[in-house]
Order: sequence, then structure tokens, then C-alpha cells
Amino acid sequence: MKFIDCHNHSSYSFDAESSVYDMCLSAKRAGLTAFAITDHADVNVFEKYDIGNRIQNSLAEISNVKSQFSDMKIIAGIELGQPLQDTARANQLLSLEGLDFVIGSLHNLNKEKDFYYYDFKNASHEAIIDMLNRYYQELYDMAAHSDYDILGHITYPYRYYYQAKLTDCEIALPFESCKESITKILKEVIQRGKGIEINTSGLRQTMNKTMPSEDIIRLYRQLGGVYLSIGSDAHNANDVFKGIKDGHELAKRAGFQYVTYYENRKPVMLKI
Repeated sequence: MKFIDCHNHSSYSFDAESSVYDMCLSAKRAGLTAFAITDHADVNVFEKYDIGNRIQNSLAEISNVKSQFSDMKIIAGIELGQPLQDTARANQLLSLEGLDFVIGSLHNLNKEKDFYYYDFKNASHEAIIDMLNRYYQELYDMAAHSDYDILGHITYPYRYYYQAKLTDCEIALPFESCKESITKILKEVIQRGKGIEINTSGLRQTMNKTMPSEDIIRLYRQLGGVYLSIGSDAHNANDVFKGIKDGHELAKRAGFQYVTYYENRKPVMLKI
């Protein structure tokens, strides 16, 4: 089976540690067919983390290393975080030369901190439900109105819910409680000719699930979804390829015959 890993962060991301070369070397050793570096391009912290220069340097280095890995498709991407929270910055990043691939992600609600900082342990059930409803509404707006290829890690807040090891708010998590909102998002993604990803990082974390989970991937397929990417969301070379085989098997179980990577912002279908 051929494998892709299309969500990864090099040291040009503010929370990652391995060089572009080391990330690509790890991907080559894993035998990947296609591998994407998608460094963080969060517009709401553009100045704080010098995002513009980081991404320009990332894209330049990806271009430089491609010749050293000619037997593997290396994809120059970004993870465009919260694009509607600063559309001017988003457009600036999207206009950069050499960009193959854009993951659109929502790590925090407008004018709020990353869900990493959300106090799930002490929040009431009602507060969690309200937060999730606002998350899905903002994610829908992003899916409908921003420029991206793949919508990243749907259900991202659940990563930190599980890390809080809650036992008293399980009603906030079942698929049926948010199916209507997710269906609306998926229909918009499909209507626009975009895709979603199976993010396998949750498999090596407390939640022990992909983002999104299999029931949502199945729903996406049932609604007519075509473009499906898979990514480990590695932030160091050791995590490259982790969970990718599981992600491909999940895609097959959900009825997909192809997974997708991107070149020059155009989808490339790889049979699985």
C-alpha cells in the first residue's frame, strides 16, 4: 500500500523542533509516497511569532531539499490558522510563491485563546456545550468563506477535553449531539470542492481517536465527500508517519478508494 502524510511541522513552526531536512529524512525512511510540511501560519499571532518570515523561510527550505528526496513527493504547505480572524494576513500568506497545499484550521475562537488553554476540568457542562456550538459555527464560517484545500482536524477541542480526563460531561462528546452542525460543515466543504483530513495525532494522545473520528469520516463519504487527506500532525521527526497506516485503514473502511495530496493547490488522487 502507498502512504501519504500531509500534515507535519518543522522547526519553522513556533511549537515544533525538527528541521525540514530531518522531517523529510524520517518520511523517506518510512517509505512514504508523498509528504507535506505544513508549518503553522496562524494569522491571530502573526506578529508575535513572526509568521511571515517563518513561512517564507519554510517554503524556501522545502524547495531546497526537494532535490535530495527525488523518489518521494515533497509538498510545500501551510496550516493556515483562523484565516477569518485576519483576512489581510491570510491573503498575504496565500499569495506566497511555491505554495502547494493549504490546511485550514481553527485552533481558537475569535479573540480567545487556543483550546489547549480551555479549562475543561472546571467548566460546567453548559459552558462546554456553548463553547462547542461556537466552535462549530466559526468552523462553518471558515469552511464557507476562507481559502483552503483541506479542513484540518475537525473536532480539535476534543483533544483537550480528553486530556482533562473528564467523567462527568460525556454528553458533550457523542457524535449525535453535534451531528447537525458537522453535517452542515461537511456539506459546505463538499459543495466548494474542498476536502477534510484524517488527523492521526489523537491516536498517540489521551483521546486515542483520530480527528475527526470514524463516524464523521463515514458521514463525509455518505454525503458525497471525495477529497480525503491523512496527516500525523508530527511536530518532530520521531512522530512522522505515526498512525498513518491506521488512518489509511480507516479511510478504506469508510468506503474511500483514494486519498488525496496536493500540488500547486490541485488535488492528486492516490489509490489505496
